[in-house]
Amino acid sequence: MESAPTARLHDIINSSISAAFHQKMALAFWRHPSESIIHGILGSASANETVIELETSNPGFILHPFDHIEEAGSWFIPADYHITLPLFGKIDISPGSEFYKKVNSFLDDKKRDWFISKNLPCTMSDQQGRYLELVQDGVNAINEKRFDKVICARTQHIKLKNDFSIGLFFRSLIDAYPDAFISCVSHPRFGTWIGASPEILLEIDKNNQFRTIALAGTQPVNEAKNPATAAWTQKEIQEQAMVSRFIINQFKKVRLREFVETGPQTTIAGNVMHLKTNYEVDLNEIDIEKLGTKMMRLLHPTSAVCGMPKLPAREFILREESFTRDLYSGFWGPINFHGLTSLNVNLRTMQLTKDEAIIYAGNGITHDSDPEKEWLETELKCETLLQLLS
Repeated sequence: MESAPTARLHDIINSSISAAFHQKMALAFWRHPSESIIHGILGSASANETVIELETSNPGFILHPFDHIEEAGSWFIPADYHITLPLFGKIDISPGSEFYKKVNSFLDDKKRDWFISKNLPCTMSDQQGRYLELVQDGVNAINEKRFDKVICARTQHIKLKNDFSIGLFFRSLIDAYPDAFISCVSHPRFGTWIGASPEILLEIDKNNQFRTIALAGTQPVNEAKNPATAAWTQKEIQEQAMVSRFIINQFKKVRLREFVETGPQTTIAGNVMHLKTNYEVDLNEIDIEKLGTKMMRLLHPTSAVCGMPKLPAREFILREESFTRDLYSGFWGPINFHGLTSLNVNLRTMQLTKDEAIIYAGNGITHDSDPEKEWLETELKCETLLQLLS
C-alpha cells in the first residue's frame, strides 16, 4: 500500500497562502496559546462585510478592523476547507483531504505569492519626530479634558530578506511566544498579516465559560524573568486600572454582575511584561441573551487600544494618526470552531507587502506621559517581531 505524502509545516503554510492567492480565496492559520497543533482554513473571500452573531455563526474566522465599532460589520472566512497540523515532525497528508486537493499543486512551487493590501501606510522620513509630536498632541488633549487616555500608534517598515518565508516566520513566532495567539491571515481585502497577540478580546469555551482580560502597562522582562519581582510605576498602574474600569462599565451596560475578577498580575509576553486582570463568567448561570455578541460589540475597541472615553479618543486617533490602522488593534480569531470562540486583539502584528514587513505598535498616553519614553516603549514592542526578522 502506497504511503501518504509528507510535507514540512512551513511548506504547507507557504503553499496554502499561494493557493489562496491564485484561487482568490481567503486563508487563516492559527495556534492557540500553549497548544501543539495548528489549525488552517481556506474559504470564500467575500468582498463585503457582514454583521456576525457569535451564538449562531457557522464555524470560521472573523476579521474586524479597528475603526468598525458597535454593530458595524466584520469580514468572515468560512471554514470551507480545514486542516489540523501537528507542531513537530513531518506531516502525513491524506490525498483524499479536500484541503490537500486545494493546495497540492503548490507544494513543490518555489515561487510564493500572497495578497497585498491596496491600503498600505506610507514610509515617513521622520518617524520618531512625528510620533513624539503625536504623543504631545495627545497629552495636550488630555490636559484640555477632551479624554482621559488615548493610544498613539506608529509603524516601522523593514525590508524582507530575499528568502523570507511566511511559514518559517510563523513557526519562529510559535517557538518564541508559546503563550501568545499566533495567527496568519491572507485575504484579498486586507492583504497578508501575521502576529503574536498577548490579548484576548473575549473567549467562550465548549463549557460555556466566558472570559476577557484587561491588559496594560509595558516594561522589559527582568533578568530573572520573574513576574513576581516586577515593579510598576504609578502611571502604569493607573493605565491598567482604566482598562479594568472600562470592562466593568461594559458589564454594567448589560446588567452583568455575576463575574469573577482575578488580578492584576504581572504576565510575560515575549520580551515584555504587562499587567493583566482576568474576568470570567459562567454563561450557564446567567440569563442574558447573546452575551457574547453583546460584549464583542461593547468591548471593541477596548481602552487598551483606543482610550477613554472611547468615542473622543477614537476621533483623535482617526484624525491625528498618519495612517489607517485597518486590522491593527482590531480583532480576529476562530468562531464556533471545535467548540471554541476565541477573539484576539490584533497586537504585536505586521502586514506584508511584496518586499517589506510593516510592523505596528502603540502606547497608552495619559496626562503624565513623556513622549521620549513612549517612543522607546514602542521600540520595545516592535522588537517582538524585529528580532525574528533579522
